[in-house]
Amino acid sequence: MEANAVSQTDKSELTVIPINKDLAFRLRLDFTLENKIDFTGKYRSYIISLLKTAFCDDKEFFDINYGQVALKPFTFSVYFFTDVLKQFNRFILNVSSLNFAYIQKLYNYFSIVKNKKNAFFMGQRIVDVNFSINALEQIKTDTVIFSTFSPVVIRKGIVNLVPDTAENAKDFHNSDRFKIVELNYYAKFFKYSLFYLANKFKIDIDKSKFSFMPLRAKINFSVIDFLEKNISISVPALKMDFVLTADPRLLNLIYAIGAGARRSEGFGMLERKA
Repeated sequence: MEANAVSQTDKSELTVIPINKDLAFRLRLDFTLENKIDFTGKYRSYIISLLKTAFCDDKEFFDINYGQVALKPFTFSVYFFTDVLKQFNRFILNVSSLNFAYIQKLYNYFSIVKNKKNAFFMGQRIVDVNFSINALEQIKTDTVIFSTFSPVVIRKGIVNLVPDTAENAKDFHNSDRFKIVELNYYAKFFKYSLFYLANKFKIDIDKSKFSFMPLRAKINFSVIDFLEKNISISVPALKMDFVLTADPRLLNLIYAIGAGARRSEGFGMLERKA
């Protein structure tokens, strides 16, 4: 279970997975499938299943991450090479973490898959996997321009928030689980969500210096299937470029593990812009 997905959970039940505060890694996995298949907006569920398969050989590691409500120190993003018919047989999965065990286990598992060709994605055999692992360069300044590799989810309780300054905000209407708010209000909860991560992962930060300003933002709705529960949910998130001023320790944290909610479900991955 995901800590982000269970908003009503008693905080005492939350397990925080340990991190290495000074050493962040990003793994790039380039997959080729045997045949082309149709792209689906529900791809995150298949990626999560792929990750779980890679982790399940280590029962203790798997149970800590998925057998309880856990705050996981990783995030991911996916890029599909689709054609004009919205079909693909190649995709890139980027995984970023402050705990090298995630990177190592994925690398080891897919090294075996590359040789044995014994794994599948959306019903198609994975016929090739190429790898690269890079240590993330530490951020030493207090102001950075970030771009979202995967859209960011910001919430107040169970309500997903998006700012009224988003390009397509007028295309949507408020509901019980979704609210369009003024930018200052959104920025406040954006800040709270980052401070929450710093607190849970025991990163001591200076909270007096903080400012957030989106340069470009667009609302993106993503569908997640919880296959074991036979339900689907629609998650509003924000694709954006933004300027963030904060303690460098906080900037490095979110650069490594993502920002906002549902990070380990493929949301909130960030890239630095020049």
